[in-house]
Amino acid sequence: MNKDDPLSIFQGMTSLGREIQPAKPGRPTLSNVGRVQTKLWFQSVKVISGLSSAYAIEMKIDGDRIRARDIDIMRPRKWDQYAIAKATPHGRKGSTNAVDEAERHFPGSAIFYRSIAWQALKGEPLTLDDIDAGLQELGPQISTLLYELVDSNCPNQKCQKALDQSTIDSILKFGDFFALSALILLIAQSSVMASPLLRELAQEGYANLLPRLRADPVVAHVLPELMLVMDSAFKHWAFLSPNRRLDIVIPSIAMLNFHDNLQTIELVANAPKSITD
Repeated sequence: MNKDDPLSIFQGMTSLGREIQPAKPGRPTLSNVGRVQTKLWFQSVKVISGLSSAYAIEMKIDGDRIRARDIDIMRPRKWDQYAIAKATPHGRKGSTNAVDEAERHFPGSAIFYRSIAWQALKGEPLTLDDIDAGLQELGPQISTLLYELVDSNCPNQKCQKALDQSTIDSILKFGDFFALSALILLIAQSSVMASPLLRELAQEGYANLLPRLRADPVVAHVLPELMLVMDSAFKHWAFLSPNRRLDIVIPSIAMLNFHDNLQTIELVANAPKSITD
């Protein structure tokens, strides 16, 4: 480590000021995005199932593997691990995939784990075809807003409509994971297409979506962590000149606080004025 280089010092230290230790052998650790992905998916299973705990979900899905013993209950506890993202539901060869298990019992939960939006957040390379597929798998409400038929005789051939602010506003009204995923994929599309205008539209949409996500029973559960991975994955573009671009981070929490402060100012401004002599 170069002790005179601040960047070198930062990279070699944890937030607590301790040297980062080499990774120990064993099961690979989850990435920040993987932890958010797992927690959000688990929360979706809870919301869709109406069950209140990891134990209740395990009883429903893996009840045949739970055994009562003299002094306790023997159970796999894998759902406890998913709840806190200590494990990820990747299917292993010869075993049943937990995402598939949950989907069989609680239809509609798999998309919360398998949305291509997670690949975009992880920085995996995506093509425009990948993004189109990811947007259309978000359901007919999102798909209808963004796509139109190329030929009425070929219902599977669709292309994106011309995107404008009214389309983004319509997406925001859903205020849920599907709206968020759509904006994530549109931001990813802006990178593939090198489109500053699309990026600005989608990122402004994300900023306006944040207050609504606090009311969503699935996303709100992981919103603070989700905002951090969004900040890391999708930086804002600032063009210093036509051939020079600066990537900057505008923290999501700052955007959310700005919205709250603006709302407070509006409430004060619109409050009834007291009449004094």
